[in-house]
Amino acid sequence: MYSYWYLRSSESKIKSCKILPDPPVVEVKTDSIHSPVDKAVEFRCSVHGQPQPTQSWYKMDGNNQRQPIRQGGGYQLRPGHHTSTLHIERVKQGDYGTYICYATNAFNQWGNATILLTGKSVFPKNIMPQNLGII
Repeated sequence: MYSYWYLRSSESKIKSCKILPDPPVVEVKTDSIHSPVDKAVEFRCSVHGQPQPTQSWYKMDGNNQRQPIRQGGGYQLRPGHHTSTLHIERVKQGDYGTYICYATNAFNQWGNATILLTGKSVFPKNIMPQNLGII
């Protein structure tokens, strides 16, 4: 939403108005997803801000540089009004890593959130989250 402030003259008329943008806020429900090779996976983030931010997805490469994700080649990008979804048709070994949901607005303000795609669960088979007090 926009933030407003006004200057009023002595006649109580609005003399000027300045609209202050709200920077993009990007949120994900989980920061990691575990999927074996050859399975489909989907990342989703919610994006809010004013003016409405533009959304994009990136994957971090081996040099810690972000590489843009483009439609095709097993990737489907589905932007929504306040959501953005990245769908991978069939996970390959090279798909594992960190993905970034990135949003920017017309004022060059930005926000992002990351999701880690791994092939293995964080917990070994003999250790379950409920045994660690994580519930």
